[in-house]
Amino acid sequence: MIGETELILADIEFRVGLAQDNLGDIYVDKAMLYQMVSRVPVTQNVSNWSSSFNIGINRVLTGERKRKLIVQSEFGLGFTREVMQGLGVYSDIIVGAGANKSEAFVYAKPVIGLYAYTKLNSKLAVNLSRTYNQYGSDNPIDAASFSLHQYGFKDITLDFEVNIQKVDNEYESSASFMLGYRF
Repeated sequence: MIGETELILADIEFRVGLAQDNLGDIYVDKAMLYQMVSRVPVTQNVSNWSSSFNIGINRVLTGERKRKLIVQSEFGLGFTREVMQGLGVYSDIIVGAGANKSEAFVYAKPVIGLYAYTKLNSKLAVNLSRTYNQYGSDNPIDAASFSLHQYGFKDITLDFEVNIQKVDNEYESSASFMLGYRF
């Protein structure tokens, strides 16, 4: 392994309401047109740089602990260090812009993370971030995610992810199971 790379085209995420007031309602939470993360050396002379870029529609958490749909684009630059084969750490600074029909804003998000490949052909990943000015909010949004990606099938991947977000003293958590097909 020389690092982490990811390219996702047309990533769509749906959510089904489980509360009594929205039971069975279906929401589009994400419709990204393009997502890229590269945590390999950019050139032979400048090693360990990482970069990321995405563009699409995303439902983001606001300072009022509500979710609003925005059009967004993000660009990130950071540093990746492979501690040993199959185990790496990284830190990125992501700058983004978002808008909906009533307002536009820019935001910053520092990120630190860890990834580890196991002998069972899977990958564990932990990611911590703090977003400033998301949706123009004065309150930073702290987020932590833990994910397990199971490879080993011919063209199919299984992903399990737990996310926790904190705004002020309120927490929102989610768990997801994803089935992916690799072309």
